[in-house]
Amino acid sequence: MSRINKNKPDLAEELATSLRNDRSQTNRKRWAQRIAGEKISITSLAHLVTIEKTTAMHFAWLLGEICTVAPSLLYDALPVLYGSRHLVHFKTFDRSLAKMFYYAGIPPQLEGEIVDRLFKWLLDPRITVSTKHYCVLTLEQCVLKHPELKPELIASLLDQQNKNTVSFTKLAGKMLLKLGRIR
Repeated sequence: MSRINKNKPDLAEELATSLRNDRSQTNRKRWAQRIAGEKISITSLAHLVTIEKTTAMHFAWLLGEICTVAPSLLYDALPVLYGSRHLVHFKTFDRSLAKMFYYAGIPPQLEGEIVDRLFKWLLDPRITVSTKHYCVLTLEQCVLKHPELKPELIASLLDQQNKNTVSFTKLAGKMLLKLGRIR
């Protein structure tokens, strides 16, 4: 019979402590590799986005790393992460969500709500350009699946094209050209 070491922190505690003490990209990459390699459930760690601001933000950055290493690991956790968005204590979690939807996909049970949210973020002048960037890329994927969204995306891009940064204006222009070719 094995004993449980009561002094050993659980993985979520270990991760939170690590992110609190070392906010480097190297640390986040190490954790992303570990989580991907061990196929650790992101759902079991999702509550970390709702803890104190700094550690929660670093966890969101880690989720961004996981997007590029193992986006499929994020998919099952997306409903929990999206549902927690009102409990998050930092302003840019919308960017993290938009990025995760781009890389991992949108769960079908939330598709309508999330597509609507992405359009709202795209049109909201208070939302950062980097969030809008991921909204555009994710909405492009949605248009390929649901062509009836194309007119709304075109109208949104035309509305936002000259209201943001030069790089966003270029992205919007490229996307408008692409959308012209999507039937």
